[in-house]
Amino acid sequence: MPDPRLQRCLDKGLFGHFVRTARTEAGYEKAEDFAKAISDKTGYAVSKQTIYSIESGKQEPKISLYLAMMSSPRHAWMHPFAGCPGMYTQAARDCASNAS
Repeated sequence: MPDPRLQRCLDKGLFGHFVRTARTEAGYEKAEDFAKAISDKTGYAVSKQTIYSIESGKQEPKISLYLAMMSSPRHAWMHPFAGCPGMYTQAARDCASNAS
């Protein structure tokens, strides 16, 4: 039976909320601006629709997109264990303490 604590850590909606909050706090008002910053910095082509789909919990990012997001300007906000916004912070801490 799956561990419900770990399932919460893998929640697409929670992750999407984190991405949206972090994106706007990093100064990217529009998903389009963030998508362009990712493309300009990394060469990874991503659409605003993909960003919106991730933020709304409809889609998980591919690992390559997640890595591109981490490499984008102001990327430190994307690390889920480095001072992330309120709601995700506790989930990230729970994951870190319960996964070991």
